[in-house]
Amino acid sequence: MQHNPYSPPAAELSNPSFAAPVKKPKSAWLIQIISSIVVVLLTIGLANDFIAIVFKNTLRLATISPQRLFIFMALRMMILILFIMVVWGVQQRKLYGRICGCLVIAAMLAWFVYQLLFVNSKASMNGAAALGEFTAKMLFSCGAGYWFYAFGFSPKALRYFSTDYDDAQIYST
Repeated sequence: MQHNPYSPPAAELSNPSFAAPVKKPKSAWLIQIISSIVVVLLTIGLANDFIAIVFKNTLRLATISPQRLFIFMALRMMILILFIMVVWGVQQRKLYGRICGCLVIAAMLAWFVYQLLFVNSKASMNGAAALGEFTAKMLFSCGAGYWFYAFGFSPKALRYFSTDYDDAQIYST
């Protein structure tokens, strides 16, 4: 049989490698921007504390026991590593980026809800000021809740973080 040059290729075309790239959701951009700012600020703070420890030119660090100082610095290093994982993982569309981002947003949400329910900033406020404070705390809590959903569980985020083409097709419907 003679080869027909107009016949379709025998390759599997249902799973194209040239599929249209998925745009990064706005919630992913937001967590990356905030995490990048936190990484820069934590790095500056840790560098400042390391310099203060080495040269012992501050009274605050001299009054802390070495064990507490080690725990304090290790905790800040772990938080820095978490935020670096968020920035890098979201950029690379990795699962750990999505999980760490959800942890960061959930921690912010928990802080906002704690502020809403248990913190009364000024007992001597009049009614309008108290209502304004409550409204602001509610808006921040609702906004963080929606951000948590949009980053971790919305179809657009699931499509962005999916590594398999078939999964991306499922989430696009």
